[in-house]
Amino acid sequence: MNETERAMNERLLDDYRRAVCEMLAAEEFRRIENSSQKHAAIIIEEMIGHAQHSFCAVAQTLNPVVWSPRVIAALSSAMAKGVTVSLLVVAAGDLAHLNTLPAEVRSHVRRAERPDVIGINFAVMDDKAVRIEHDVANDRASFCVNEDELAHLAQNKFNSLYEAGTAI
Repeated sequence: MNETERAMNERLLDDYRRAVCEMLAAEEFRRIENSSQKHAAIIIEEMIGHAQHSFCAVAQTLNPVVWSPRVIAALSSAMAKGVTVSLLVVAAGDLAHLNTLPAEVRSHVRRAERPDVIGINFAVMDDKAVRIEHDVANDRASFCVNEDELAHLAQNKFNSLYEAGTAI
């Protein structure tokens, strides 16, 4: 990728980030589809940054593109301002990546007890915003805000999976 393409790609990602922030500030239902790990990282980072009370996520793996240093820093910052953070990792082989996480984040990560029953990645913020990856192999996901019923269902599902998980 040459310098011009790289600059254009960065502008597109900045535009995407602005759109996600506008969604999170909206009072009405909004939804977008995404199929990029970089888009996933932006959505998750902004969900964490906008969280007032809680952020939780189920991740098949701690993919370093999605769970980038910026996202990990956002988790630490959110926790410092009192946001409850909980992560559930499905793939046991990926746990070695946990050593790169700050201790305060690592202490809120659990391993899925029954990884065979969790086939998707999803995240929930404050019972307001939800990102559900419905095609893990192709990184296809829906991100929506202000869909209270979906957020509540996703939060309840996360809570039951997390409670059944094993501390790392």
